[in-house]
Amino acid sequence: MRFMGQQRLQAVVLKQTGRPFDFGSLITSPEDTVYVGLVGGRDPASIAIRQAQSFLRFDRRPSYFSQVFLFTGRGEGILECRVVGADPTRPESCGVIRDRARRYADPESWPNKAVVGFTFLPAEGGVEPKARVKKVLGAAGAASAVRDRYDLWEMIAGWQPYLFEPSRTANPLAGRLAHPGAAYVRYALGFAGIEAAPGALDQFDAPEHFWAAAYYWYRAYADPAVGVRVSLWRQIQDQSASVTVP
Repeated sequence: MRFMGQQRLQAVVLKQTGRPFDFGSLITSPEDTVYVGLVGGRDPASIAIRQAQSFLRFDRRPSYFSQVFLFTGRGEGILECRVVGADPTRPESCGVIRDRARRYADPESWPNKAVVGFTFLPAEGGVEPKARVKKVLGAAGAASAVRDRYDLWEMIAGWQPYLFEPSRTANPLAGRLAHPGAAYVRYALGFAGIEAAPGALDQFDAPEHFWAAAYYWYRAYADPAVGVRVSLWRQIQDQSASVTVP
C-alpha cells in the first residue's frame, strides 16, 4: 500500500493524553465495537519492524508501530500473533496467543500506543452490530481455522533473520511477506466486512495499514455498504524510532 501525500482529514475522532495510556479504559462498548490495538517498541527488533514500513508511508519515515492485536471485548484481554517474542514451543497455537494489553504498559519500552475502534452501525435488513462483533472474535479465536488461510508460523519464521540483522537482510515487506500480526487481525476483521486497508495497492499487511486506515481513510468506512464508524485514540512519544539503550 502506498499513500501518495493525502492531507490529514480533520473530522476523525482523535484523543491524546500525556497521562499513562490505559488500554482497558478505552474498551467502552464491546457489544457493538471491535477494538484493535497498535504499539511501537524501542528494542532493536521492534525498531527494525518500524523501519521496514517506511516505504509504505508517504513521508517515508519509520512507522510508529511494530505490533497490532485484537481486543477480545473482555477488559484488556487481547489476541495477537507476535513477530518479536514468538514462542515456538507452542506449535498448537498456530502462532495465535492470548494475553493482556498491560504487557505493553511500560512507556520506555513501548512509547507509541493507539486503539482503533470499529463501531458497527445498525442497518435496516442488515446484520446486527452484536452479530458482526461475534463473527470477528469467533474467527480470531479459531486458531486452526486461521491456519487454513495463513501459515502464521512460516510468516513469523520468515521475519526472524531481518529482526536479527536488518542491515544485512532483505526487508520482508518489500519482498511481499506480510507482518503476521497484521495479517491475522485483518483476516478476523474481514469476517464482518471490514477492509483494514482501504485503498491498498499491494497485497500484504503491516501495522502501518491500520494506522493509515484510521488516520486517513476513515471516511471510506462510513459508506452504508460498510456501516462502520471509526474512532482513534493515540499516544505517540517516539516518532524517530530510536533504540532504547539498556
